Amino acid sequence: MPERSRPVTPPAPPLPRPAPLTGRETWLRAVLPPLFVLVVFVVEILISRIGSLSTEFWAHLLFYGLVGPSVTYFTLSWIAEGTRAREQAEQELRELYAQLRQSHGQLQAVQELMRDLTEARDLGEVMDTAARGRCALREPSGPC
Repeated sequence: MPERSRPVTPPAPPLPRPAPLTGRETWLRAVLPPLFVLVVFVVEILISRIGSLSTEFWAHLLFYGLVGPSVTYFTLSWIAEGTRAREQAEQELRELYAQLRQSHGQLQAVQELMRDLTEARDLGEVMDTAARGRCALREPSGPC
């Protein structure tokens, strides 16, 4: 029998490229920083009109004590949501790639079987190749 060629393994999946920003993300990047500056400017003007140093201190503490942690919380929640979605998509991609690799192996076994069958010289060799192919194409758990 002629020498068999080495099995070809599929290439590793390419590294994911960073996704382009969506319209919403682009809009948020453009609008939020100037909006924050405007809000802080207005709050500072309003607080400066209070007049009492003690009241100004408490107004600053109240505003920045509520706004800072709230913005941080919502920002981190948004990042965590995106991270979870990306991890889930990557896991699905790994599972699909494993299925593809398994299908590739099965197709390669069928191709080798067909090549061996066409190269068989007599009926005995055809039967041996068919029996070998039956075992090769069977699920690993099944008897051969």
